[in-house]
Amino acid sequence: MCNWNKWFWRGFVTVAFLTALIALFRSGPVEADLVARTASELRFNQRWSAISFDGRDAILTGVAENVVQKRAATKLALETYGVRVVSDQTTLPEKADPFVFSATKDAAGITLTGNYDNSESHAALLAAVANAMPGIDVTDKLTFAV
Repeated sequence: MCNWNKWFWRGFVTVAFLTALIALFRSGPVEADLVARTASELRFNQRWSAISFDGRDAILTGVAENVVQKRAATKLALETYGVRVVSDQTTLPEKADPFVFSATKDAAGITLTGNYDNSESHAALLAAVANAMPGIDVTDKLTFAV
């Protein structure tokens, strides 16, 4: 007669061990593929966001300008084939009270400090400073706030 109990537990332990090994060695390429595909979508539509993965679970980070952008980034990540769930760890900008801005010039160049309220105004400000004073280094220490 055969002792089924003895064979069952040996087989179960072997299958569990091999499954764990496969999951350990196959998760890296899967994560890399998901990061590449999801990041390309986010880079095109939601430049403020960053994505990382733990297996097939996405972790979305960054500072969104508004709630609509947060939802849009989460939706884009969820619509990527292979993503199981998205953990939305994005934040909204801090409230600046008072809203400040300063530009100082020294031997190293121009340093901009203070706050900006949206990415378009930030880009326009940096372009205006660079165009007004060509050849001078501009250090951007502005923070996003509303």
